Formats: sequence, structure tokens, C-alpha cells
Amino acid sequence: MAHRDDIDSNKQASSSGILRCEVTREGYAHNLSPAFSGKYLLAECTQTQKYQPDSSSKEAWLKDINIFVPVAHQVNDKPESQVTLENISVIR
Repeated sequence: MAHRDDIDSNKQASSSGILRCEVTREGYAHNLSPAFSGKYLLAECTQTQKYQPDSSSKEAWLKDINIFVPVAHQVNDKPESQVTLENISVIR
């Protein structure tokens, strides 16, 4: 989210935040949802941004279909919230 102070005269938003991600493990995608096949890489990311609370997230990179799927999210010191994946279907 951009704030008014971060938008220049050309209506371009500047990012004053930092996003750092690290791949922490590999797993089988069907453990995330039976609809997924192959393997995934788990990326754990932390984001700091001006005027926003710090946050962290876990995203699974599904190798077979080349997409990120959210796994968990946390804002500030609040408990981590797991993402529930429901009614998933993959059309190839």
C-alpha cells in the first residue's frame, strides 16, 4: 500500500520497504492440497515498510505449475495465522 507521501508527481509509487525471503525447505505439494503434484519450495519472507507494521509470510513455490501459494502470515507480534486451502482444482 502506498501512502500519499510516497507517490511522486508522475503518479508513481515508490517503495520504501524491504522484503527479504529465504528458501527454508522442500516438500511434497500434495501435503498442501491433494490437488497439487510434484514438490514445493517453502519461502519464508519478512517485510518492513514505512508507515506499516512489520510482517512475515510463508509461501510455497509449486514447481509443477510455477505459482506461489500462501501458507502462513504474521503481522507484528501477533500469532502466525495458517492459511487454509479449500476447493482447489488445477486445470492444465
